[in-house]
Amino acid sequence: MYYGTTNVDTIVKSLNERLAFTFNEDGTFKLNSFQEFISNKFKYGPKDGFYGWRGIRYFLYEYEQHLFGQSKNKTQKISWDKFINTEDMVSIEHILPQTPDKQCWQNSFSKYSPTELVSLTNTLGNLLALSQPKNSSLQNDCYVDKLADRNTERGYFNGSYSENRVAEIYQEWTPEQIKSRSLELLSFMEERWNIKIGDESAKLKLLNIEFLKAVE
Repeated sequence: MYYGTTNVDTIVKSLNERLAFTFNEDGTFKLNSFQEFISNKFKYGPKDGFYGWRGIRYFLYEYEQHLFGQSKNKTQKISWDKFINTEDMVSIEHILPQTPDKQCWQNSFSKYSPTELVSLTNTLGNLLALSQPKNSSLQNDCYVDKLADRNTERGYFNGSYSENRVAEIYQEWTPEQIKSRSLELLSFMEERWNIKIGDESAKLKLLNIEFLKAVE
């Protein structure tokens, strides 16, 4: 547009073509398409679920900004440029680690099958935007240590606004906590993006954790 090599009609046509995968002609959200897309992320390839969704950083950053807007603090805790340009360090943490070998994790998650464990690990509510990228080896720490690292005096309690909220609400991290936070994030997505995902059963299906029954 700036250089005069295209016009509004061409841009609108291009956007409509690109968004056809996500939205119907009347502007309503194609839940089934998104459901299938995320489901395939859990079934095939690296089976990384929401963690492998290209939009995950954008979504978690929007959620972080939402919490920032609700706070009385005027300080940003996550820089978008740094959040998307980490190399050897991770800026999105699996709260339940991808390798939950420690006894603290076994106590709450050992009864789940390998497939269910993958779903719990890579579902939306188990992913957390960090204010300070960290080495991936530290992600295996117990939840109590993630809340407040004794060695560095850092933890969720003084991290990003997203980390702060987890620390304030959840004293432990179990499948029920993963479910609770996942549902909260999807509710935020519905409101923020003006889409409808459905009732709790529909949300649990999208999250790939239907084995955690919806409340009747």
